[in-house]
Amino acid sequence: MGLWIPPILAAELHLESQLEPARLLDRIRLNRISVLVAVPRTLDLLRSHLLNRFPGLDTQLAAATGLTIARRIFRFRRVHRLTGWKFWALISGGATLPPDLELFWGRLGFALIQGYGMTETAALITLNHPFHLGRGTLGKPLPGREVRLSPDGEILVRGDVVSTATWTNGRLQPSSSDWLATGDLATQDTSGDLRFTGRLGDAIVTSAGLNIHPSDLEAALLQHPSVRAAAVIPCPTPTGPEPIAVLLTNTADADLGQILHTANQHLAPYQHLRRALPWPEPSFPFTSTGKLLRRSIAEWACQQIASSPAAPTSTRTDPLLDAIASITRQTPSNTADTARLTEDLHLDSLGLVQLQSLLEQRFGLDLSDDQIAHATTLGDLRTLLHTPASSPVPASAAVPPTIGDQTSAPRPTATQQPQPAPIRPCIPQDHRYPLWPWLAPVNLLRVLFQDLILLPLTHLLAAPRLQSSAQPTAK
Repeated sequence: MGLWIPPILAAELHLESQLEPARLLDRIRLNRISVLVAVPRTLDLLRSHLLNRFPGLDTQLAAATGLTIARRIFRFRRVHRLTGWKFWALISGGATLPPDLELFWGRLGFALIQGYGMTETAALITLNHPFHLGRGTLGKPLPGREVRLSPDGEILVRGDVVSTATWTNGRLQPSSSDWLATGDLATQDTSGDLRFTGRLGDAIVTSAGLNIHPSDLEAALLQHPSVRAAAVIPCPTPTGPEPIAVLLTNTADADLGQILHTANQHLAPYQHLRRALPWPEPSFPFTSTGKLLRRSIAEWACQQIASSPAAPTSTRTDPLLDAIASITRQTPSNTADTARLTEDLHLDSLGLVQLQSLLEQRFGLDLSDDQIAHATTLGDLRTLLHTPASSPVPASAAVPPTIGDQTSAPRPTATQQPQPAPIRPCIPQDHRYPLWPWLAPVNLLRVLFQDLILLPLTHLLAAPRLQSSAQPTAK
């Protein structure tokens, strides 16, 4: 998506490193972005921002059924004015797209395009057509790919785009079958669209598109001396699918946060556990053959998570807690300074990045990545917001002037809670990209070079040479 598709479409590519929704929308409008490619977590953050910025938007969306695209754009013109009239589509990938999130953007008049693929299949296997969207589906198989479902419902793929070998033990090992087993389960409707139903294995795919294996997390939990048994299962949360630790311990329930904190020290940031539940019975359920009944544990745990209260409307009594609740979309249960950001307040690695941007916008501070990385508790954040190390930046830097405006607004304070200021576009006003690379003769030369020179050289120089791993035996 970053290297090949934009040049083919004569398009520019803009990469955004910050997840603050207001900043991202300003980027889209000022740089005249047409399409946003993001994981569902980012799309959900933008939805939360729009619902907070436009009160009553959810009620208007519920009544906007059966409208044409043109009428949707007119009815929600305030939202389209915020994103810019050139912006029309969102591409979601890397994780499962929740149906309510797809419905939200569709009712606003945007095309939300979902596809499915893997690294081993040169990315895409199926894709929704932008003008013939199959709601809740992964789309139809693309040309050059054969797709079928196994008796268990697993997606199997075959074609020239599928890798025929894997790098194992320092060498390329040829695949045993032409069909690649993806490990994903799906159903196929009469129109040929695939509908994702889950994973065949135990891997958990988060809303950020990252794969987490429960066995790694369970091994870290079992290192704690108070943990007798542990099961990590996926549950839907307000911010997307998340691994939940269900524990049998020899300690009080109040110490579960400390157990998670100890286990997270042995895990990568994207693997960090943020929620733990005590199993209500003396032991986990098992089958007659001794296999753990993860489905029973998951049903109970997800029911407990679903009953947790959602974040209320901001009261502005504590701007820091309001900012955290707007990200996690849940009411913080522990507001003491000793509350841990991950285990008690449920902030993941992406949530911390968003919190950094949000605090910079709301408090007019310049916070470095190292300062946020070393803040592990709510008290650390409160100290950080008042420490000289994160001193307020000058007024001209804290609130950049709008384009064409030479005046600077005063630096906002924490109690004022201003709206994020507009940002300058990435490209200087006097810069213009040359148009000659997209003229018809130049495009023709580019296509001829790719087909007649580049592709033959790629086949010649990059063709894998497979060697048998079998060693000759002497008699």
